Amino acid sequence: MTENTIIKSCYFCDHPYDVPANYEEKLDEDGVYHSWIKKYKDLWVCMSCTSGKLGWTDFRIQEIGECCVCLEEQILLKLPTCVHKVCIQCCKTIYYGSTDVKPPTISLNDIERPEWPYPFYSSNEEEFKGTRKDWMIWDDKEGEYSDFTNKYFNDTELKHKSYDEFVALRDELISEKVEERLDWMNTEEFINYENDLFWYNIVRKKIEKKWKKFNNKKTIGNGLCPMCRANP
Repeated sequence: MTENTIIKSCYFCDHPYDVPANYEEKLDEDGVYHSWIKKYKDLWVCMSCTSGKLGWTDFRIQEIGECCVCLEEQILLKLPTCVHKVCIQCCKTIYYGSTDVKPPTISLNDIERPEWPYPFYSSNEEEFKGTRKDWMIWDDKEGEYSDFTNKYFNDTELKHKSYDEFVALRDELISEKVEERLDWMNTEEFINYENDLFWYNIVRKKIEKKWKKFNNKKTIGNGLCPMCRANP
């Protein structure tokens, strides 16, 4: 989060997102803020949830009434595949799960994958002139590196290795001159990228573990309308 952003969490999945502090200046005519997380009146919903289990629900349409599940006066949402209306809290529990445990303060949205240091396509226009457009000629380096990592870094035991262990394994493979480790992978530029990628993957796994532990504490329903058993 920067000085010009604030944190807003998706009501249904609890994942936090950075939004501009001045997001209210960017609302559309329906009062909806559009980004990776959207604001519908006072309800924040991320794109994953708007296209997921309740993907056909129009979150702009909210009304106050008695929920057919908890019988409380709450904000109601019409379910996407039937005529019934359920309050947002019961929707959360039935379709996504809910808990009183506080969610992790960090998510995968807070980390950025290192940028691949090479173009994804060939820019040699003369070589492919008259055949295919140069932007259609994909560079081979990403595929070559995938071949290397798939052979030496895909073992399930590697999931628990530390950063230093990943670096040591990589350096050992370089010294052994394994066939899949091509010369361009041993340049200083690529080694720096690879080191950053090791860090990224380790942090990513730690974050995923935190969220898995949090989600396991949720009470979640069967994902069906509680009245007619319709499946969204």
